[in-house]
Amino acid sequence: MHRETQVFYSVYVRSFNDSNNDGIGDLDGITARLDYLSWLGVDGIILSPIFLSPQTDFGFDVTDLETIQPELGDFPALKKLVDSAHKAGIKVLMELVINHTSDQHPWFRQSLKDKTNPKADWYVWADAKPDGTPPNNWQCIFGSSAWRWHPSRGQYFLHNTFSNQPDLNFHHPAVQDAVLAMVEGWLKHGIDGFRIDSVNLLLHDEKLRSNPAKQLPMQSAERRDPRSYQKQRYNLSRPDNIHVLRRIRVLCDQYGDKVLLGSLSDPDPFPVIDSYTSEGDALDAANLFESLSLCTDMQEAGDHLSRFEHAVHPGMGCWSLSNHDIARTVSRWSQAGNQPDAARLLIAFLLSLRGILTLYQGEELGLCEAEVDESARQDKHGIQSAPGYHGRDGCVPQCLGTTRLRT
Repeated sequence: MHRETQVFYSVYVRSFNDSNNDGIGDLDGITARLDYLSWLGVDGIILSPIFLSPQTDFGFDVTDLETIQPELGDFPALKKLVDSAHKAGIKVLMELVINHTSDQHPWFRQSLKDKTNPKADWYVWADAKPDGTPPNNWQCIFGSSAWRWHPSRGQYFLHNTFSNQPDLNFHHPAVQDAVLAMVEGWLKHGIDGFRIDSVNLLLHDEKLRSNPAKQLPMQSAERRDPRSYQKQRYNLSRPDNIHVLRRIRVLCDQYGDKVLLGSLSDPDPFPVIDSYTSEGDALDAANLFESLSLCTDMQEAGDHLSRFEHAVHPGMGCWSLSNHDIARTVSRWSQAGNQPDAARLLIAFLLSLRGILTLYQGEELGLCEAEVDESARQDKHGIQSAPGYHGRDGCVPQCLGTTRLRT
């Protein structure tokens, strides 16, 4: 499905607007600001994960895909938001986390008990090598083994993100059916579509083959990331991944004109994006994590756009300059003390691109990265990352000035 350019406003629910003064943003807070979003002229909003979660990864560690995290709201609040947004001509999309769950999820609690229970194969389990080490050399996104030992099963389980977020086994038909049933529940609540997180990580190589080594130049910056030492052939972007996306597309199409986006990370991303978007039977567009969000100047951004345009069908990109995992754009790109003029230029640049555009909350105000004292930081990803990177904690509002950038 080819769509004209649309602009979606990416809402990190916890920090957007607090309606009840408990210090946490919520669904009612978004509803209260729909007049502003309507004035801004966005076509839709994308909600960060609102599912029930122990919040060790702020909603990306899901314990129930069918329930809303209480401090963020409830189903009446969601209905009010959806109905009000639709009256204003604004779509409501959700970030969909289905590659993994929290290790507190009832499915995983049952799966880890033994190798014969009904959900024993709902996650990716594997025996140790003869010497007790993990079954292969796959790395998680934080640069350590993607496998964690669990004594209850006497096996390792796969986790591509944090070790408390085990990967679901999408090779199991029952897992696909269960996840799709939950997705359908949100469609029945009037949700207009989804952005699927880690969309190219749903399936893995069933033979669990180790990735081959990749030679890196001695001075390469990639040598700081252990994953870069491997050709990630067997742990991500597997060819049969598209079949799961097609099932989700078929389901969404049964509920009308729904938007289906994906967010992915891959060393060679453009062929993956093209395969997921070009035939119109899976995603409408895909957002590349290592996209403009990681560029530090216009030259790098221009090179990236040129490569994308030569490899992917026109209009299939989902462009953004920053997100909740990345330091705010003005802080990364401005060489002159985070000037409002730089913020205006960056927004103009984003709005000139073809495809679906994602505006992270506050970019239209010229917000920069907040300085967060180490003792006040809460985001696990930020804490585990390099010094000076605040993760999601640094993306809370800190304004350059009072000037709105809408023209």
